[in-house]
Parts: sequence; structure tokens; C-alpha cells
Amino acid sequence: MQNGDHIEDDCAGAGGRPSGYVPSGATGTTAVREQLSSVKKELDFILQQLRGPGGQVQRIDLQEVERLVKHLEVDRGELAKRCQRLAEENQDLKEANRHLEVDLSAARRELENARRQLRHQQIDLQLKAGTSEQPEAEDEQPSATA
Repeated sequence: MQNGDHIEDDCAGAGGRPSGYVPSGATGTTAVREQLSSVKKELDFILQQLRGPGGQVQRIDLQEVERLVKHLEVDRGELAKRCQRLAEENQDLKEANRHLEVDLSAARRELENARRQLRHQQIDLQLKAGTSEQPEAEDEQPSATA
């Protein structure tokens, strides 16, 4: 019999294939052995996950698991409340920051206006005193707009 051939049988199996279908690359017994080996590996992995430090299978205490779940639910609830509170606080702080930035910008404009008025007054005083010297802008305080 060739791989991919099938054994003549009157009954059709799953997928429309005859029940004696042999997949390519494997005989029927080889395919069954491979499947059993795969299942054994999965069961070994699960068993390994259940073993404790001494190699003994740990007994799962459902009451302990239930207690832990309830503790985790309480913690989750508290963390959700805290997260909500911090999100609201964050929004409040962002809004306060926006207001402070607006106030700072207005204060900087007022400061620039006051400096400009002082320069004009200084020029007027110099003209009245009869001096023709121009005040140098570089000698004045730097702008606070930076």
C-alpha cells in the first residue's frame, strides 16, 4: 500500500474520507502512536505544573483557591477605585496647569508692557533733562518670554 492510499472499506469516515485512509508519511499504527505520544507529552506537562518542590503532586485546596480569589477580587476593586480617583486627579491637575499657563502668559505680557512703558518714561525724562543719549536695550533686564 502506498502513502496517501486508502484501504477499501464500505464505511466513510470523518471528512468524507474512507475509514481506512492512511495519511501520507505514516501508517495507521504509526499515526496512532504519534497521537498518543503527543497526548502523553501534554499530560506530562500538566502534571509537571501540578507538582510541588518535592516532586509530589500538590493537592489543590478548593477552599484556599476560593479564599485567594476573594482576596484578589477585593484588591482589584480597591485598585479600580484608586485608578479612577487618580484619573480624576490627573484631569484636575491638567485643568489647573492650563489655567496656570494662561495666567503665566498674561503675567508675561503685563511685564513686557510695564518694561516698554518704563523705557518710554526713561526716554521722556532724558529728553526733558536735555540729554540726547538713547538708553541701550541690552542693558535692561532680559525678557521673561523664554
